[in-house]
Amino acid sequence: MTTPKDFRWGSDGSPPEIGAHSEAKLRVFRDYLRLYLDIVTQPRVRQLRLTIVDGFAGGGYFSRGDTIVSGSPLVILDEIDAAKSRVNLDRSMPVEFLDRAHFVDSRKQNLDALRAKLWEDGYGTRIDKSIFLHEGPIEAHIETLKAEVKKQSPRSGRSIFLFDQTGYTEVEFSMARSVLSDLDRSEIIMTWAVDWLVDFMSDKPDFVKAASSANIDEEMLRELLSFKEQKYARYLIQNRLAAHLREQLGFPYFTVFFVKPSDSHRALWLVHASQHPTARDAMVRTHWAVANASISHGPDGFGILGFTPDNDHTLPLPLEFDGPAEDRVMAGLKRDLVSTVVDNFGHEPVTVEKLQGLALNAGVMGTYAHFGDAVSASAEDREIQLLTPTGQLARPGAKVQSHHRVLIPEPPPLLALMGLDLPKK
Repeated sequence: MTTPKDFRWGSDGSPPEIGAHSEAKLRVFRDYLRLYLDIVTQPRVRQLRLTIVDGFAGGGYFSRGDTIVSGSPLVILDEIDAAKSRVNLDRSMPVEFLDRAHFVDSRKQNLDALRAKLWEDGYGTRIDKSIFLHEGPIEAHIETLKAEVKKQSPRSGRSIFLFDQTGYTEVEFSMARSVLSDLDRSEIIMTWAVDWLVDFMSDKPDFVKAASSANIDEEMLRELLSFKEQKYARYLIQNRLAAHLREQLGFPYFTVFFVKPSDSHRALWLVHASQHPTARDAMVRTHWAVANASISHGPDGFGILGFTPDNDHTLPLPLEFDGPAEDRVMAGLKRDLVSTVVDNFGHEPVTVEKLQGLALNAGVMGTYAHFGDAVSASAEDREIQLLTPTGQLARPGAKVQSHHRVLIPEPPPLLALMGLDLPKK
């Protein structure tokens, strides 16, 4: 069975050639880490306690022809150092960074290359102080690493665990789940080679064994194989696998994006999971900012209808995080807002924050800002009423806040329920 390239660094430290998938993943991860560090060092923050664990660190760098390209360990260290300068530039009371980076790899040769690169790039004196290298599979170190996170950040367990596996069987779901459940402010960013799994799916013993490592039992495998004979087979299989991943990780703030560079016929999934909606919003914002590195299959609204193979109109078109996709997301959120509120809350006021949570759980590809704009547009078109916390009508054009409430007057506007705009006065 062929899976994405298993990266190895030579005994002389020579790096492998970077692939298009890896470059796309690293771009998303770098931008997300930059945004993350800006969010967690807001003006009132005086100290940041953060641990980042790279579970498949490799040698820290790649080649692209004659050019050296930073791998995830160097991306992590570079972005932390850049944040220390950026966020403290104009502050009278600088943020104290208490950061730790743990790099894990099962191959000694890879870690030797990483250690040499860290010294070469000026990070060597931090090894065994704020930078730690661990040889062996990530599952052998996970309990120790979780304990280190708790020691570093006792109250919140603030951490990012990067699991950049080369296939779909190297990360045990129980391990990933334990990170999220044991560490309140933890996040997982994981790659999953979904197209390799789909392309080589069969009932042969070797595949059955490999699939079982991803907690795909024989009953589920039969279900997936049955989809191969149906219309839109690949989408059906991917949709079922996405639900499986969400069930296995067990947390609501979950997103799946395709990393699919133009020169590759196969897509990887970039999976993000956390316990907190702000983290999920930040990841979606990153994908909108890094517009050409990933795609999503939606939904563009609340996903109320769902996809059925007998109805082509319910098949979500790929969202490529560009201008037309943003227009689709805004239109979809506005289209679904009234019926979603009525179906879930009737004609009682509901906070914008609660609706945002519902949207996130539905997998909406919009950000908080997109959602606020959709609510504002619906209020302007008199499809909804936007209320202050005291129950008064919000002033026209008011910026939508999480504490605002949305009310659908009874009876609901018929045209709005049909997804049409009401005529303006």
